[in-house]
Amino acid sequence: MRARRSSGRFLKPKIDKVLRAPGANARPVPERRTGSVPSPIAVPMGVLHYQVQEKLGQGGMGVVYRAVDQKLNRIVALKFLPPQIEPSSVELQRFLHEANALSVLNHRHIATIYGVEDVDGQHFLVLEYLPGGTLKRKLQLANGSGHVLSIDEILKYAQQTAEGLAHAHSKGIVHRDVKTSNLMLTEEGDVKITDFGVAQLKGMGLATTPGGLVGTIAYMSPEQALGIEVDSRSDVFSFGVSLFELITGRLPFEAPNEAALITRVASARAPELRIFRSDVPPALKMVVEKALQKRVEKRYQTMDELLIDLRAPADRSPMLTRTRAGTSVRLPRGIFTRRTFRVAAASILMLAAALAAALYFSLPQRLFDRHLTRAGQRLVVLRLRNVTGDQPNGALCDGLTELLTNKLSQLEQLQGSLSVVAQSEVFKAKKDPRENITSAEARNTLGATLVLEGAVQRIQDRVIVTVSLVETEKQTILAARDVGAPIEKLSELEGPLLEKAAEMLKVQLRPEARRALAAGLPADPGAYEFYLQGRGYLQRYDRVDTLDYALEEFQQALTLDPGYALAHAGMAEAYLRKYKGTKEPELIDLARSSGQRAIQLNDGLAPVHYAMGLIHASGGEYERAIDRFKKSIQILPTPDAHRELANAYVSSNKPKEAEATYRATI
Repeated sequence: MRARRSSGRFLKPKIDKVLRAPGANARPVPERRTGSVPSPIAVPMGVLHYQVQEKLGQGGMGVVYRAVDQKLNRIVALKFLPPQIEPSSVELQRFLHEANALSVLNHRHIATIYGVEDVDGQHFLVLEYLPGGTLKRKLQLANGSGHVLSIDEILKYAQQTAEGLAHAHSKGIVHRDVKTSNLMLTEEGDVKITDFGVAQLKGMGLATTPGGLVGTIAYMSPEQALGIEVDSRSDVFSFGVSLFELITGRLPFEAPNEAALITRVASARAPELRIFRSDVPPALKMVVEKALQKRVEKRYQTMDELLIDLRAPADRSPMLTRTRAGTSVRLPRGIFTRRTFRVAAASILMLAAALAAALYFSLPQRLFDRHLTRAGQRLVVLRLRNVTGDQPNGALCDGLTELLTNKLSQLEQLQGSLSVVAQSEVFKAKKDPRENITSAEARNTLGATLVLEGAVQRIQDRVIVTVSLVETEKQTILAARDVGAPIEKLSELEGPLLEKAAEMLKVQLRPEARRALAAGLPADPGAYEFYLQGRGYLQRYDRVDTLDYALEEFQQALTLDPGYALAHAGMAEAYLRKYKGTKEPELIDLARSSGQRAIQLNDGLAPVHYAMGLIHASGGEYERAIDRFKKSIQILPTPDAHRELANAYVSSNKPKEAEATYRATI
């Protein structure tokens, strides 16, 4: 499944013009068969001093031909950029980016580039011709005939690929699209890595299409699938996926759609290799498992480190294993290193884990239903990551994060099963307001035992939210879910998102909890997106410009639904925050007017009382502020409301009440 898309148009008259050598007549060039029968495409015979022989294939980044370099009398591959690509487009950048990456590299297991040509504005690369096809094709042929690759073959391909990647990483290049279809074979059957079109080069940026991912999702590392910046350890994970595929003939992570696949890549464990093959040596199995660790710090940190466990040190004796056919095969010695002892230990632990799993599924489920929410559990909702990268989506991420935090705090009140850290405290824990804290930092600075983290991305006309629950002590992902909704009906996202979060936390939603969670939604579903983005901008109330953005978003929501009480409350808080920064007197009047309107529309919502309490406190009306904060806490007992109530008690010269409230806040 490709995250990159193209229109499907590859051969156009412009290519015909470029490929036509002076005086040459057009003739049909056969296309290499790949399992389907393509329609004949008339392609002229040559371009410059290259005589075209046949079309090898086509894809989103171009069309490739086999040709003869008549100057040097050798076979080459010509890779043409699709003709619909504009000279200033991202695709052209990637095309030339591949040439830059390959020109830096010189390794026996990386395809060689001979040159970059531009004829009448049509770009093409001159590449090494690799007649053995791709490893993906070799696997497909093997699977089609009911065979598997031998362990010897797998180790050979794995070592050669790892050596090529190690060389690329040493030059500051991260491939970012390691997969079996980008691993091609020479005539002698050796691997060469190809397609560096989306590689990350040290010191060179590469534009990304807004809302899209570069690479192939099924092979991506979790951090790449979630749109986080990657390093060479991302290639280690993708290598592990490819190695899993070489061994089993299938991918470790599969799903019916992109959103579900991203969730599986980010959180699901790869299936056990022994389910598919019984002849996998334990040490090779350990290589795959370590390469496929979700947490980057638990993976191999370099390809060189991984190679140690694949190559044979000279002072070790080879060991034998058995193939399915029952014949003995001598394996490379490096697969059995000083870690052999740990293999036995790991096997014992795996057996214990299997027994624990058997107990879990055989004993009554009620014994386990509340294991995540036992007394003393402390939950932090981390800022949802902005996969798309644009500012409005970032505001949406912040708004959804606040929503999750507040609604889960509401569950805390209704269920009495876990404590939820306020977003204001999470924000204070950040070293840089633009960055997120990690789950480990949440444990160390906020005492979190559980962390809810995830990402938001827009795919065409839908918003997809992926969330995972992490146990912070052992940094283990306990569960993961994804939900989606059309952008124009974003309010439909709230209910399922809270349902999934409660499900992961093993919290059974009572009827009164469901009613409370559904309160406050707008009459017009389109207003919800603007409201969430307004709340997101309001998180940065220390900056006047973001407060202006927040006011604009809330006003957009009210244009669609003038009776949206929460949007009026958001306006009130934004006006008040801006007043505190600018001291413009009309702003406090606007804040008070918006707050009163919110209460008139719906006084059963905590945020409307909280906003009005802030306004009363800013005007020195502390008794009225205390009353509003108490009502807010009665509906939704957030730490922020407790803190502001305590502050109001202090200003009213009521130290005992203030101390008691501060203790409740803590």
